[in-house]
Amino acid sequence: MSLSDDAQLATQALQRLRGLRADRADRLLHKALREQRGLNLRIEQARTAVAQARLHESHQRAALLHRYQGQAVSRQMLSGWDEALRKGAAHTAQQADAWQSLLEQQNHADATVERARKQASECQRQVEKFREMLLLLAEEGVCPNQHYPDLRQLTPTESLIQQADLAQRCFQVGDGVVRHFQAC
Repeated sequence: MSLSDDAQLATQALQRLRGLRADRADRLLHKALREQRGLNLRIEQARTAVAQARLHESHQRAALLHRYQGQAVSRQMLSGWDEALRKGAAHTAQQADAWQSLLEQQNHADATVERARKQASECQRQVEKFREMLLLLAEEGVCPNQHYPDLRQLTPTESLIQQADLAQRCFQVGDGVVRHFQAC
């Protein structure tokens, strides 16, 4: 196998790897978005439950006031009234705590989605940069499209010189590509 074939196989493998990473990052982003949508639905349901609990609590207070309006209230009635009001307030507080917990989860989910979005865009950007670098290398006539003699036919010293020459040319072109991308 010639150095050119090795370089082509390496670049193809690297290109596939970057593509797979980009696909995986994209799948993770879509998963995070699905989880975020589900969480948003649960938050809306919790908000509705809190609103209903508050409404129920206020109706319960109004009903108790209406029931005992104008009556002499005994200590036992007062304790029953107080117990009913505390139960309503506790239920409302429990619903509000659940809603608050979901809102905190939403903050975490938003951060997760943002990280996944950044990772997906970074992976996609790397794939595009790699494609552009390969195009520039092909235009320059340097690896991986340029053919080199089979290194097994060369002496070990000639083989090392050939590899060093190829590496130096690739790095020179690569430096130009890096400067090109830094200028963009």
